[in-house]
Amino acid sequence: MSGVKLVAVDMDGTVLDRDSNLPEINRIAFEKAVANGIQIALCTGRTMTELSPCLDRFEKVRYAVLTNGGFVVDLNTGERIHEDSLPIETALEIIEASKAVDSKPEAFIGGKAYLDRFAFEHTACYHIDMFDDLLKKTCIPVDDVSDIIRKMGKGVDKINLFCVNLDDRDRMIEICRKFNAAVTYSIPGDVEINSATASKGRGLEALCRHLSIDRSEVMAFGDSANDLPMLRFTVIPVAMANANKEEKSIASVIAPSNDDGGVGRIILSHILCQS
Repeated sequence: MSGVKLVAVDMDGTVLDRDSNLPEINRIAFEKAVANGIQIALCTGRTMTELSPCLDRFEKVRYAVLTNGGFVVDLNTGERIHEDSLPIETALEIIEASKAVDSKPEAFIGGKAYLDRFAFEHTACYHIDMFDDLLKKTCIPVDDVSDIIRKMGKGVDKINLFCVNLDDRDRMIEICRKFNAAVTYSIPGDVEINSATASKGRGLEALCRHLSIDRSEVMAFGDSANDLPMLRFTVIPVAMANANKEEKSIASVIAPSNDDGGVGRIILSHILCQS
């Protein structure tokens, strides 16, 4: 696979291990890939403020597809290469509809994360306690997320709806699909809502246009439902061993798990031809 010019990697559950650390083999593989002229792009549901605390681990990475394709950024210059936000009225309608189940909203606006205060203070109830350290560092707790959206007066990069159980999440998915929006998920209890035309795949496509790279020259790694559009975009989709069945079903390669440094191992063996 010597023709690969861009490697696109999901973060949580893919390039990071279960403790949100970067396995050393992944760091080494990134360094060697970049030295060989291959670009690395982080493709994540996170927004910029949630990515920033991790960037010291990704010093060789220049590009990021953020908020599930809500925007694409050059990390060196800060340039927004691509934007596709959720209209204000749609965002407000979705948050209002979410009150039908036990859920709490988070909105990404202008690269910042605004999280419902109750969820911020009771993360375990909404299955986001695995991100406690990150949330405390990056999220702004607010009493009324809808009020923040109105005051900001700009499109919303992404909405997260954190539900107390999987039944509520499934109900929330069905409710959200009635709106003109893209609906997916990546962690238990979470529903992720973007603009109807936003996805990691669309974001990666925009980055490829910017870099004049063909989709056949891209290898993409993922593990969850929000990675499917990205995996379908590339000719070389790679699913992690810890991925869901649907991601594995469309993958050309199954990588070792995120805890085993699967991303780095595949880059070294399949692109750089090193054992």
